[in-house]
Formats: sequence, C-alpha cells, structure tokens
Amino acid sequence: MDAPLPGAWSNKRLLGFAVLGQLMMVMVATRHAFIYGGSFHVLLNVLESLGLIAATLVAGLALSRALRQANSVPLELLMRGGLLLTLVATLAPPFLSNDIWDYLARGRLDWLGHNPYTVAVAEHADEVGAFTDLARWTEWVLPYGPISALLQEWVSGLGSPWLAAYVWKLLMAACHVTTAILVLKTLRVVANERDARQGFVLWLWNPWLLLECCGSGHNDALLGMLLALSGYGLARARYALGTASYGMAMLVKHGSPPILPIWLATAYHQRQLRGFALGSLAVVGMITAAYYYYWTGPNGWDWILKQNNVAHGSLSSLLAGLFGETFGAAIRVLGAGLTLLMLLLACKRAREAQSGARLAILAMAVFVMLSVPNFAPWYQMWWLPLFALANLPVLTCVLTLLAWTGPLSYLVLTSTHGFGLAHETWMLLMAGVWPCMLILLDWREFVGKPPKTKAT
Repeated sequence: MDAPLPGAWSNKRLLGFAVLGQLMMVMVATRHAFIYGGSFHVLLNVLESLGLIAATLVAGLALSRALRQANSVPLELLMRGGLLLTLVATLAPPFLSNDIWDYLARGRLDWLGHNPYTVAVAEHADEVGAFTDLARWTEWVLPYGPISALLQEWVSGLGSPWLAAYVWKLLMAACHVTTAILVLKTLRVVANERDARQGFVLWLWNPWLLLECCGSGHNDALLGMLLALSGYGLARARYALGTASYGMAMLVKHGSPPILPIWLATAYHQRQLRGFALGSLAVVGMITAAYYYYWTGPNGWDWILKQNNVAHGSLSSLLAGLFGETFGAAIRVLGAGLTLLMLLLACKRAREAQSGARLAILAMAVFVMLSVPNFAPWYQMWWLPLFALANLPVLTCVLTLLAWTGPLSYLVLTSTHGFGLAHETWMLLMAGVWPCMLILLDWREFVGKPPKTKAT
C-alpha cells in the first residue's frame, strides 16, 4: 500500500462525501416517486433537477478522490465503503426508469401460469393485480432471456410489488458488488495491484452504476456480472467458464451478439476450442430447456423476432423521426457494416484474451450506437465490464466520465417528469454518442497488438 498523498482526504471524509451523495440521490428519488406537489409541481421539478445535479457532483467528487487515493487506502475499507454505498443506493425507490415494474408484472404473469413470451400483462390485468398498475409496457410480451424470466417469476412470487421490487434491487446490488470484485481479480491478472484497486473503486463507487444497478435495478447488472465473469475466465485461460458465462449473459438480455465470434476467434488462436465447445454446450443445454419450457407454442419466437417494433431513443430512431425512415435505416445499415468489418478484423487479430476484449469493445460500441434500434444509458453495460480485461486508459476515462454524465442524462426527465424526444435526445448525447466517439478516436489502440502481460 502506498503512503498517503499530499492533501489526501481522511478516510472518514472520503466515505462521508460518498454517502452524502447517495443520500441526496435517495431524497431526489423519493420526491420523484411520491411527491407531486400540486400547483407547485413545476418548482419542485426544478428543485429535483438541482438536487440531481448536486448529488452527482458530491458523489462524483468522492469517486475522483477515492480513485486518487485508492492505493493508499486499505482495500478492506474500500470494500466496506462500497458495500455501504451500494446499500444506500438500493434504498432509493425506482424513479428514473419503470423497467423494474415491467420485470415484476411479467414475472407475476409467469407465476400465475401464463407464458410471458406469448401473453402480455394487459391480457390478464385483473389477475396480475397491483403489479399491472405500476408497469408501463403492459401491451408487450417479455423481451428478455429465460434467466431474466425465471428470476422475475421467483421474485414476483412474493406477492407484494414493493417487497418484490426491493428484493429484486438487492439481487442487482449483489451483482454490482460481484462485478467490482471480478474487475479487481481480472486486473490483477492482466495488469498490477495499483490498476486493480483503481478499477475496483471505479466500478464499485461509481454513482452512475450505483444509480442504474442498485437504484433502478436494471437486469443489465446481472448481464454485466456475467460478462465480467466471462472476461475473468478468458484472462485466466479458462475458456469453458468464459464462454458459458458469456452465453448466460446473453440469456439474461441478448444485447452483445458481436462478442461471440470474437471469443471463438480468440479460442481458436489460443488453441482453446475444447473449452469453448464445453462452455457452448452448457449454453445450448440451457437454450434447449428454455425452448421446451417457453417457446414451443404459437408465436413462441415473436418476443425476439419482432423487437424492432419498439424503436426509441437511438440515433437511428431519432434521425428517422426528424428526417424520415430512410435516414434511420441508413444509420442501421452503416452500423451493421462497420460491425461486420470489425468482426472480420477481430477474427484475424484476436490472438489472445486482451486483444479479443479490445476488439469486442470496439465492435460493441459501434453496434450499440448505430445498429440497436433502442438506446438507454444502461445499454453501455453490454460491454463496459470488459474494460478490465482490455485495460486501456480510454476505457477508464469513459467509465470515469459516465460517473458524471450518466446521472445527468436524466435531467430532462426530472425537469418535466415526462418521456419524449427532448429526453431521448439529451440522454443520447450525454451517455451514448460521446463514449462511442472517444473509443473510435482511439481505434488504433483497440486494433493494435497489446503488450505482453500475464493474461495467458
């Protein structure tokens, strides 16, 4: 452990600022979820937005100091502090996204014996009961994978929507903490203890990740944990683990398909095809079980084949709305072409775990920004957990900046309490466009040969 830096904050002050930022976020969430304000609602909306800014600034400042002092503070304290921040962030009622209520409403539908992949909540609204009242997308069938479906079913079995919501949020909070530990372990393999501690803090103490994983309870926290486990498996040359955990991530939410051929190419170059095959076999078994449990009936595959019917917030959907569908389609075609080119390049250059991760991130950044018809800030978690394996300064920069811009991407929503074009445009600019641009500007680092490390 390093000696304390000049001007370093005390451990008490460091943790105090971080906790204060999260407590302020809980206050903002409480107002947003429960206090309308009547004729004063516009004023309260403004105050709520100012509160979001203040909470982000305080929590972001604490993260910056924690990163600076990560190697002079005991790791145990960083862990305990991160656990406390995670707990406080989990206390906040869901307020910037309704997704958790849709998870639970569809889970309740499943619990009652209906297939959420072929039946919408609205078709059994009375039976689903109080879960329906809180959900938003009641006309749509479940758009996620079978691991999400099973978890949603089990949690919704608790009966009370709010009890189920907090149990779900605790599960996602546990995923957040586990991801941070996997980041630490991965960086210890591919880098050094100094980088490992900073990566650990950057994930665990990050106010944006705390908001998305613990506050909103997005199932992307589970996807991110499994993707981090995949990266750790490849870093340790355990390709069966790396492949199986990646496949399970796709069975939570199928947002990362470009990674599959890159992992295969990496396994081929590393002569790890046996491990890749074993991991793939395990995933095929899960898919087969899910097929017979969920997808054999009429319209059993509509949940994945018709998802393009929902398109909002992405670069392509915004351009389509402003200039016509031709522009939106052109962006998606461009994204598909660039992603394919990157995959072809990756199949040649992904010769070990670290180069594979770098090329996977490059392909995913373009895929999420240009090819996916929907966009939300938490979609960046479809590739972000691989930053530890890739180990590039620009990725640390992206994750650091998202700690500030991620929460602030919701400012239009907190100011208006309404979704719409202004909210989607602001969100895209604050948490979507610039991470992709930063990565593309540094493309040579992603496609170049990484230095020799302890990775494999």
